[in-house]
Amino acid sequence: MRFPQLSEDQKWMAGALALLCIFAFMLLGTSAARTIIGFTLLSLLPTYLFFDAFSLRESEKAMFALCASSAFFPSLTYWLGFLIPFTWAIFLSSALLFTAAFLGRRTFKRSQIRSI
Repeated sequence: MRFPQLSEDQKWMAGALALLCIFAFMLLGTSAARTIIGFTLLSLLPTYLFFDAFSLRESEKAMFALCASSAFFPSLTYWLGFLIPFTWAIFLSSALLFTAAFLGRRTFKRSQIRSI
């Protein structure tokens, strides 16, 4: 199985995330590094994958994902928390965002959508 090569922007973003985790670990310990990794995996990654369906540059996808995940993920988790326990709501909202990202990438193909 061959993995696709990372672009230069993706390498920079991965390096910045690694540095952020290292500094958080040095300053605040394991809980801060785990929080950053958890935030990235549970909320940023699904929205980044959703925006990957559009023909945007990597930096645009990252910033749109950061803004969208700071709005969608907490709202969805908050409202789901009324129906089910809050810890379950966190994982369910993440699963819903991953599902939306998968369906969005499947529905919107890059050849169909042109960037502005």
